[in-house]
Amino acid sequence: MTGIGGTAIAAQLIMVLVIILWAGALSGLAFFALKMTGLLRIDEYTEEVGMDVKQHSPPKAYAIGGPAASPAGNEVEKEV
Repeated sequence: MTGIGGTAIAAQLIMVLVIILWAGALSGLAFFALKMTGLLRIDEYTEEVGMDVKQHSPPKAYAIGGPAASPAGNEVEKEV
């Protein structure tokens, strides 16, 4: 090997830095757009009770024998 070792490594390091900057810039733009539209976080009620209670069916998913209750301590409706 003669001559290109250092140049090749430098080119690869520059490529890694460019990829990191590209991904960071696009991620930053996406998160900024989500934050400005109010879609980055969930509402306070969902934070309190959890995504399972709000979006899924915990009475079916977690009721293995006992009564199902939400994490906030409120009784969750049971399906008949």
